[in-house]
Amino acid sequence: MKRVIALSLVAIFVFVCISGCSPQKTPAATEPAKTDRQMVVAIPGLPDTGDCQNTSSLYVRLGMNHQVYDTLMAKDSDGKIVNNMVESYEMTPDASLCTVKLVKGIKWWDGTELTSEDVKFTIERAKTAKGSQKSACADIDRIEVIDDYNFKIVMATPNVALMEYLTYIFIMNRDFVTKCGDKYGTSVDTIMGSGPYVIKEWEFGDHIVYEAFKDYFKGEPSVKSVLLKVISDSNAAVIALQTGEIDLYMNDVPNISLATIAGDNKLALDSFSSLRYNYILFNSESGTFADVIMRQAVAYGINREDMLIIACEDVNNGFIINSPAGPDFNANPGYESWPYGQDIEKAAKLVKEAGCEGKKVVIKTLSVEPYIKLATKLQDSLSKIGLTTEIVQLENSAYINDVCGNTDFEIAICFNSFSGKDMDIPMNAQLHSSKAGMSGNYGKYSNATMDDLILKAKVETDPAKRTEIYKQAVDLFGRELPSIPLYYAKSTRAYSADLKVVKNCAQYDKIYYYSWAK
Repeated sequence: MKRVIALSLVAIFVFVCISGCSPQKTPAATEPAKTDRQMVVAIPGLPDTGDCQNTSSLYVRLGMNHQVYDTLMAKDSDGKIVNNMVESYEMTPDASLCTVKLVKGIKWWDGTELTSEDVKFTIERAKTAKGSQKSACADIDRIEVIDDYNFKIVMATPNVALMEYLTYIFIMNRDFVTKCGDKYGTSVDTIMGSGPYVIKEWEFGDHIVYEAFKDYFKGEPSVKSVLLKVISDSNAAVIALQTGEIDLYMNDVPNISLATIAGDNKLALDSFSSLRYNYILFNSESGTFADVIMRQAVAYGINREDMLIIACEDVNNGFIINSPAGPDFNANPGYESWPYGQDIEKAAKLVKEAGCEGKKVVIKTLSVEPYIKLATKLQDSLSKIGLTTEIVQLENSAYINDVCGNTDFEIAICFNSFSGKDMDIPMNAQLHSSKAGMSGNYGKYSNATMDDLILKAKVETDPAKRTEIYKQAVDLFGRELPSIPLYYAKSTRAYSADLKVVKNCAQYDKIYYYSWAK
């Protein structure tokens, strides 16, 4: 068997792994296959491990987790949270305890049955693991097993958004993972799932072959064989789609190619709001931008629409936002008007007021586009308001060390990829003082009022009251500006017209929801 070697990736993630759609709310995707044709899927890079808990790799989420594992809850075609591996659940009014009943008869690939003990093991292991699933379990204290199909989730911190987090915690096989120990996920024969596809072949850096799991609890996949291959260049992937070399590109289509894809009757294109938050980040703990006046000066000095166009080529390819949350997040109160329209004169006056006129500041950014272009645009804007700037481009590991880990920066171009659409996810990760540093609050912003609002929203079961709490939090965010929100880009998935996918479910990157159209 081929063993997996670590793959270095340019990506920073607070949370990973969005769940697939629920069969209870979406059309059946398991109709008999009309052809035995192998589906060829391109991805920019292959997973570096089959262990979904000990990595933050984007390609593990895309190429591995959604195909070989499954989750307790899921998202349907309307983006609503629905039962998946769960038959029913009941949460106490104060969101401190949730009693869950599993669907009976869920099989692992080896034919054994998934039980409550696997759920307990998964949560306990995730809480001490190295990957981003650790954050998804942060508010859970423990799992109390009642029997094979029933258990209780006891919360350390009550959170009404628990079900959202359960859409991207992938359940693992207790006995198999324990038997494999540190070798789990390093080769085909050290991975065990209950998901729709079984790994048949895995060649590092080149391809993975998946075969439909006949005993998958939601029904055998329609597409019986899948070849997942690496095409790292997005333009080459578009050409491969056009020539029929691949059937699906599991990544965003370059903006320059969108019109071409949309006009090709041999191809289909789906678009949706991404989960990637792009923003200007300040060191709120020390240095030039620990002064809120200087943060406000930057906000007045930039034109966010220009930055969206630089990054996405067209204002219609993204969404300008006024908080860390995306435009369609649960309990998002919105923001009636962003109070910082571009005003160079006012920005320069604030810089002078803060005693920073002529001061040199360093902008740190990842050494990839569009972040280099965004940093260059920010540099131009800061020069116009009286600051001298230098751009430092960093490779992934150095960026994580300086910006995400050690707060060794003044101002940075940054992004986070969230895996759920509830306000608690970005607000808690980015703005609560307990998350300072690598947990998501990279600029080490700290405000007792913000902490209190975030915790109040976690336990508020009335949706209207919860939204009102977040309105207060978003207003406070706008005054204090620990970061300047820029945009969420639109994401796309392009695929052959020979395929069809359950409506609105291309965004979940679960191959199970594709079938042959003819």
